[in-house]
Amino acid sequence: MTGKHKRIFDLVYMAIIFTAGFIFLIIRSKEIKEKKDEPEIPIGYEEYETVEYDPESMGAVKVGDHILFGSYEQDNNTENGAEKIEWIVLDKQEDKMLVLSRFVLDCQPFHMSYTGVTWETCSLRSWLKYDFYLAAFTEEEGDMILTTPVVVDKAKYPQNSQEVENPPESIDDKLFLLSETEANNYFISKEDRICYGTEDCFAQGIYMDSKGVCRWLLRSPGSYYNTVIHVDYNGFVNYLGEIVSRKNENGVRPAMWLKLEP
Repeated sequence: MTGKHKRIFDLVYMAIIFTAGFIFLIIRSKEIKEKKDEPEIPIGYEEYETVEYDPESMGAVKVGDHILFGSYEQDNNTENGAEKIEWIVLDKQEDKMLVLSRFVLDCQPFHMSYTGVTWETCSLRSWLKYDFYLAAFTEEEGDMILTTPVVVDKAKYPQNSQEVENPPESIDDKLFLLSETEANNYFISKEDRICYGTEDCFAQGIYMDSKGVCRWLLRSPGSYYNTVIHVDYNGFVNYLGEIVSRKNENGVRPAMWLKLEP
């Protein structure tokens, strides 16, 4: 190869290298932009593998799995319809399983008035029974929810009424909140009890921390006659409780028993 030919070869070679590098930079820049444009999933909102609820195929579902059942407004955009509700399986027995909503789905006071109250007569029980139930489930889905005896914890310091002093031991419900005992038994650690809200909850004005964590109500009375126990931002069960008539401080995570057979 002559000197002239070698110089031409070197120029062509350099041109090829430059072109390849330029193309690589364009492709890489596009990839970085697309990655940047992708919405970042905040901690706590990671996607889990879920299965649609079907009583004929729930035999393989295990405690800790996530299922989809019913629909409720969650993204604060009513134009695209209600979103499917994600539930965590807390317990599984021969013919039924206990599920709890993965997210705080709403914020409601435990009771409309500032008074001593137990699960039997609180307004939140009525809200779950009627408002939430009718909004979240079809008639067919409602048939899959079992009516279950729900323990009514007595108030620790009943001060104002015979009704609070002597609630029934249990009352039949399809939808309910976990008790303090259940919240401690079904979750191994406080981290497992940490719960995040939905965009619709945030639009309602629910209190949250910087990551979107919300407190959520339990059905057990607190340490004072007009309070109810809740789970705080760090996943601790707060036994002092929150005043029953406050709304924005407390999120709602419905629980229910579903059929495992048609």
